[in-house]
Amino acid sequence: MQAQALVSVTRNPKVEDFAPGDTVRVSFRVREGERERVQVFQGVVIRNRGGGVGATFTVRRVTYSIGVERVFPLYSPRLEGVQIVRRGLVRRARLYYLRGLRGRAARIKERRWAGPRPQQAPVAEPVIDQDAAFEAEFAQLEAEELAAAEAEQSGETRPVDASENSEEAN
Repeated sequence: MQAQALVSVTRNPKVEDFAPGDTVRVSFRVREGERERVQVFQGVVIRNRGGGVGATFTVRRVTYSIGVERVFPLYSPRLEGVQIVRRGLVRRARLYYLRGLRGRAARIKERRWAGPRPQQAPVAEPVIDQDAAFEAEFAQLEAEELAAAEAEQSGETRPVDASENSEEAN
């Protein structure tokens, strides 16, 4: 009987997509006696293995000149989350050669570009109907002139703005 038929495979939303060469911070629940706590393991992903329920990934880190590798099941309920610290630029799927390298030689270049950039919606410029704008301005000027002519005929004086006085003085 297949394990996939027994267990439904649902991806943990806290696990980001990662690839070999990426430096990741893995949060894994550990049981110590009666207590349970979250332990964080940060290192370089040296391999992804399998698909489906049995998929695992191996993370390597060097502490106090000792290389430590740990295999994590991808669909384990004990896996709290995987956070990507930096993306690595590698050309292999299995990075076992890192085991033989020390210090600066074991560094992995950082991948600067990680996929297509999100498309920005084109900014629509407001469409201005110049003929309609001209007609509206012309109608407003005609209305003002008509109101001024009617005011002169009836003998009324219209209130004068301070800005108009300053223009006449110049």
